[in-house]
Amino acid sequence: MVVAEVDHVRPLAKGGVHHPFNLAPSCGPCNRAKGDTDVMSWLAQKHR
Repeated sequence: MVVAEVDHVRPLAKGGVHHPFNLAPSCGPCNRAKGDTDVMSWLAQKHR
């Protein structure tokens, strides 16, 4: 079973904030792979 983590849609390192609109569930491996990349850029890179 994969446990969801809370991820920042716009990373704190890129000006994101701790607010519900900037949070999304993510599996641990994806959260770590995304790092400080924003979600849309990370998805675009992942699905090339």
